[in-house]
Amino acid sequence: MSFIRRTKNGCSNDVTFYGIPVYQTYSAGFRQSILGSKLDKKSWINDNVNEKKYISDITSLLIDWELYENGWLVNPNKNKHLFYYRCQIGLSTRPEQLDYIN
Repeated sequence: MSFIRRTKNGCSNDVTFYGIPVYQTYSAGFRQSILGSKLDKKSWINDNVNEKKYISDITSLLIDWELYENGWLVNPNKNKHLFYYRCQIGLSTRPEQLDYIN
């Protein structure tokens, strides 16, 4: 069984990404089923990127992110930059790719 928890930032506030709650896998907490059905992340990217030439940049930024009806599920493995930035971990700077999202 998979468990998840709400992701918190350095101030213990809930993390969101474009108004959508962010969750991460965890050893205990909520059942992953609370996220609802998995959505098409590619469609979200296509709908929210302001210039289509940046789709591959945003896809790379969100490689570890899965979109569901009730939130994003992140398992930071391949690209931790956005996750670390949103959670205020270390000295992570704002990813420039965020400029390409509406």
